[in-house]
Amino acid sequence: MSFMKKLSALSLASAALCSPFLSSNTNAEEYNKGFYASIGIGSGTYSDLILAGTVFSLPFEAGFSYDGSFGYDFGKRFRVDLSYANTTSTVSTGNEAVFGSVIFNGYIDFPIKDSKWEPFVGLGYGSTNVDATNLCTVGGADVCEDDVATFSVSGGVNYSLSPDLDLTGKVTYLGFDTIYVRDNNVLVTVTESETVAAHVGLKFKF
Repeated sequence: MSFMKKLSALSLASAALCSPFLSSNTNAEEYNKGFYASIGIGSGTYSDLILAGTVFSLPFEAGFSYDGSFGYDFGKRFRVDLSYANTTSTVSTGNEAVFGSVIFNGYIDFPIKDSKWEPFVGLGYGSTNVDATNLCTVGGADVCEDDVATFSVSGGVNYSLSPDLDLTGKVTYLGFDTIYVRDNNVLVTVTESETVAAHVGLKFKF
């Protein structure tokens, strides 16, 4: 499936999942608007590679992941932020690939009346620096790094610890456009790939 087809399909799926919540009787005006920032740590992994249409399996394992964001809550279930996420995924040999993503996100929150729990879903678009230098042939003529367009689909839940602080948990899917790297002077084209990461962190409201 192409990059744009993936984005369209996931966007439609997210809209379908959101629709029942948007008709709820929760009073959105009770929701505080303003700036916020978040930080989180967790684990993430990279998918099998599809090289120019051919699946190429590498046993990628989950590695350390972290993220942070700064945004604005409009006070009516909708907020936006700019986030940075970094995920390291390793293969069985210990070699690793590092993915650093800058994403502009839009979120819909679903405050539950008389509850501290608040589910949310989000969509985003941005860019990822894919650094596969550690996977390339040692001593080769390598250019094993690329910046690629990236879309994001996420979902999670916030738990209110105080009026100005939430505990948050989130799972994020990042889908990448075609990646081009050159290993030992051979062009490698990765047509489909993605990461999935889970983070637990804190959200500070100002």
